[in-house]
Amino acid sequence: SPRPAQQPHVMSGKGRAGPTPSSSSSPTLIDASSDFCGLPHIDEEGGGAAATAAASSPRVLCVGLVCLDVVYEVDHYPLEDEDLYATAATKAKGGNAANTLAVGCMLTRALGSKVEFEFLGTIADDMEAHFLRKTLQEYGVKCDQCPVHPGASTPTSFVLRNTSNGLRTIVHHSSLPELSFEEFSRVDLSQYAWVHFEGRNVDVTLQMMRHTRAFAAEHGGFPKVSVELEKARGGTVDVLLPEANLAFLSKDYARYHACNSAVAMLQAMQAKAAPGTILVCSWGEQGADGVDADGTFCHSDAHPPAQLVDTLGAGDTLNAVLIYSLVTGKSLSLALKFACRVAGAKCGLKGFDEIEAVLPALSQLEM
Repeated sequence: SPRPAQQPHVMSGKGRAGPTPSSSSSPTLIDASSDFCGLPHIDEEGGGAAATAAASSPRVLCVGLVCLDVVYEVDHYPLEDEDLYATAATKAKGGNAANTLAVGCMLTRALGSKVEFEFLGTIADDMEAHFLRKTLQEYGVKCDQCPVHPGASTPTSFVLRNTSNGLRTIVHHSSLPELSFEEFSRVDLSQYAWVHFEGRNVDVTLQMMRHTRAFAAEHGGFPKVSVELEKARGGTVDVLLPEANLAFLSKDYARYHACNSAVAMLQAMQAKAAPGTILVCSWGEQGADGVDADGTFCHSDAHPPAQLVDTLGAGDTLNAVLIYSLVTGKSLSLALKFACRVAGAKCGLKGFDEIEAVLPALSQLEM
């Protein structure tokens, strides 16, 4: 019989809470452009503890999901009712936020910076969760503020990776409770230069983003807020856009809005975003486009590998490189070109672990 539900506990420490806004408060339309790209040059004296932390040793917090990926390699996508043999099977950490953080830590090590990365999300207490926590810590991801849910099961994604073309198909299941606003509000936001959100659990994520923007308004504009709008979720995620300094827009999300190109999506979303919001839309083999805080558009071509090996997590890789690059003071144009190069290289590698070795060379290429 199933174990009774129990209250979650936090792995260690609760930190200091910021201001607690009402869930029905109006959007905090702060000018997203101020002091956005160039954190080392901010006015530490005028910005308080949050600005000082952002300038000295930037910390990035990613709020979202970590799950167990069970990856089966097959030589073709199976037909219905087909009995198919997998040539290999592996397990690894998965989830958009977890993948983004792992790549972020690799960038920090490979390029010799001081940026730190931390995960915030709910975690179960089963064997799979212990494996995931250990894996994240080995990458260098901090996760000691995550609420643990006794008796819950770790979310799992079953992934079919087609070795003939490098494409993947994912079936996901989760019964783990999502992070609550109360749990998020206990985090000391003054520690962070940046908070990134997955566009999921929309009502609660909206509260968290508004809470973070309200804190930033009183603390020198930090932390900055980014959000990934990957799945349309019936259009409900649109409400998150006005709360972001930076929004990552997917091709699928663009098509939901009847946009047939990255530029068309950026133009459509400019009307929904706060003034000065940076927008980025990736479009697979056509590369990615962005619009900077001052309204300037930029583009990067895609950089596909000679052989497509594994596309799982390519979007998470692109997001990680963009966040890292902006935190360390790069322009959006340079950040976008570097991100497309790294995401392309990732598609030619199996998994994530080999990415770190190619980062120094990719960072030196002319952008």
